[in-house]
Amino acid sequence: MSVSARSRSFPGFGAVPASRRRSMAVGATAVAGMLLAGCTAAPPPTPKTTPTPACSASPVALFSEFTEAFNAHDAAQLADLFTEDANFVNIFGQFMPGRDGIESGHADAFDSRIAVADLNLDEVKVVDVDAEVVVMYGFWTLKQPDGADAALTVPDGSGILTGVAECAGQEWRFAAVSNTRVTPPPS
Repeated sequence: MSVSARSRSFPGFGAVPASRRRSMAVGATAVAGMLLAGCTAAPPPTPKTTPTPACSASPVALFSEFTEAFNAHDAAQLADLFTEDANFVNIFGQFMPGRDGIESGHADAFDSRIAVADLNLDEVKVVDVDAEVVVMYGFWTLKQPDGADAALTVPDGSGILTGVAECAGQEWRFAAVSNTRVTPPPS
């Protein structure tokens, strides 16, 4: 397989653009730092709630905009919150590559099992990676309207959206999001 000078192949992921490799390296460094931080007396990172010099708004606004787009069942509006080469993994483990895949996957979902669902964002926690990259955890609850056909809808529940956001130009955009439903552990 030929790989361009701007991309590098990673097992299971194919070619990864140079811009994404930097984000991946920063993310891996952050994870390693967080693991090592548990071995020291260093205080936990302060959540990022103030704007960075490059981006004028807080990255937390992305989750509010995500919730608005979800509740409007507007897949195009939701996908616009992501970088062009972002990825999304839903609660069923379906991988949606790129902004087009994210829009298409959510359009299908809005036309079926979450057509009438109401998503509530309960809390957002932010971990700074650097001035242009953050990791965020959005704690959510999902409610179906009274009388919704349980056989045709996703059941009420809660979960965590884990997102990596980057300052793209002067706006925050999701580079990757994975959605996990909270379920009781097996006994």
